[in-house]
Amino acid sequence: MTQDSTGESAATMLVALAKAEADLFHWGECCFATISVSEHMETYALRSRGFRSWLGKRFYEEHQRAASGENLTSAIQTLEGIARYEGTERRVAPSRFL
Repeated sequence: MTQDSTGESAATMLVALAKAEADLFHWGECCFATISVSEHMETYALRSRGFRSWLGKRFYEEHQRAASGENLTSAIQTLEGIARYEGTERRVAPSRFL
């Protein structure tokens, strides 16, 4: 995994970015994030293409470089643990977000 000049991995920076900007939560075994997109809120399953795309875009905006697929995958796995064990449980219609 790549690191920045402070030695922090891109995956760790992705997790910090998501924690700062997304509301992480779960419903049963599924983990979600509510994020601000174009002045409104959207909810995505953490494993969805939409969330992965948003996270990659935000990383690029902050660091002017792309995050690797490996870093995105590692970050999303960590975010799932955070959403499941630290986030609230909220009822959602999962078929809409998967």
